[in-house]
Amino acid sequence: MKRLIVFANRTLNELRRRALRLDELSEQGFLVEYWNLAPLCGLYPHEPSEVSRPYIRRFESWGALDYALAEPAIAESVFVPAFIDEPGYYGAFRRLSRSRAGIALPRLYSSPLPSAGTTQTLWGRLSGLTHPGRLQAAVIKRGMAAMRCLGLLRGFDLAIIVGEATRASVGCLPKLPIHHPDFDDWRSYSASDQPLLKGRYAVFLDMFYSGHPDHLVEGLPPVDAERYFKALNSYFTRLERRYGLEVVVAAHPKADYPVNPFEGRKIFRSSTRVLARFCEFALVTFSASMSYVVFGKKPLFFIDSDEMAVVHGPSGQGAWPRMYADLFGARYANIDHPAAEDVEARPVDPAVYEAYIFRHLASRENAARSTAEILGRFLRDEELPS
Repeated sequence: MKRLIVFANRTLNELRRRALRLDELSEQGFLVEYWNLAPLCGLYPHEPSEVSRPYIRRFESWGALDYALAEPAIAESVFVPAFIDEPGYYGAFRRLSRSRAGIALPRLYSSPLPSAGTTQTLWGRLSGLTHPGRLQAAVIKRGMAAMRCLGLLRGFDLAIIVGEATRASVGCLPKLPIHHPDFDDWRSYSASDQPLLKGRYAVFLDMFYSGHPDHLVEGLPPVDAERYFKALNSYFTRLERRYGLEVVVAAHPKADYPVNPFEGRKIFRSSTRVLARFCEFALVTFSASMSYVVFGKKPLFFIDSDEMAVVHGPSGQGAWPRMYADLFGARYANIDHPAAEDVEARPVDPAVYEAYIFRHLASRENAARSTAEILGRFLRDEELPS
C-alpha cells in the first residue's frame, strides 16, 4: 500500500486538510502524512485556521528533511506538493527530486478567466508585472520550469485533477480525477445540515476586502473601509426591503472585525455551507465558497464597486464580478451606482450550474464516488491513473 504525503510550505489548515481528505484516509487506516516545511521556507509560520493532527511532521532543518527522504519507505510514497512555483523553494524540490518517491502534480483548483481585453492581453500581463509580488512569482515560475527542462528538477509522475478545466494544464501525465473538497462536503452533510436561522434570509459571502492579508502580500491595498461598508450596507437594506428578509454575513476565515461593520447584521463563521444550503439567494464579490450556492442552485448577485475594480485590477480580480455574472446569467450590481434593477434576482439555469460544477468542482467520471474513496483505491493499487 502506498503512503500519501503532502509536501507543504505552510502549516496544515482546514482547506488543506480537506483538499485530499486527509482525516478520512487516516481514520480508514491509510498511511498519510503532512510534511510541514514552513520553518525552512520562512513564510506562513502560523495561520488563523491552523489545525493539529497526529500525521503532521514538522521539519526544523534541511538535514532532518534529507534524513526523512532517505527512509526506505519513501520508495512506496507519493508526494503531493502544496507549492510548486513559489519563491525560496528550489532547495525543497531539489531534495525531493533526488528521492525515490513518486511525485504528483496537484491541479485541485481552477476558475474561469476574464476574456481578452483585461489582464489577459499582452499589455495587461506586462502592466501586472510592475507589481513586485507578481513579477517575482512570474520569474520563479519560469525559473522552476527551466530547471525541470534542464534535468535539475524531476518531472511529475502523475497529476491529481479536479474537473474538465484542469486536464489541459497537465499535458500527457497520467491523471487521477477527484473532486473539490466543497463538492465532497456538500454531499456528505446533505442529510445532517440544519438551518441556523428561523425565517427567510440571504447570505453575503464575505471576502474581507477591507483588510485581507493575502492582498497585502500581493501588494494590493485594502479598499477604503468607510466607503465600502456604507455602500454595501445600503445595498443590503434595499434587498431586505425588496424581499422581506434579512441579509446575514458568512465571514471570511481570515476576517477580523472587532466592531461589526455590517450595521448589526448577524455574522457567522465557519458556517458558509449551511448558510448557502438554506438561503433564498447569495451575494458575492468573488469567493470560492460560492460553490456551495451553485450546488444548491440558488440565485447569485455579484457585487462590485468603482474602487474594487481599480484597486484589484492588477490581480485580475477587477474583472471577476461582471465575468461571473455573465457566466451564470446572474445579477451584477455596482454598489457605487445604485439602479432599480440591482435588486431583481435572475432565475437560475440548472444546465449552466451543472456545466460549471463539472468543469471546475467535480470530475464527471468519478461523480458517484467520494475523493476519499478514489484516493483510497489508488493507495491500495486498485485504481491506476489513466
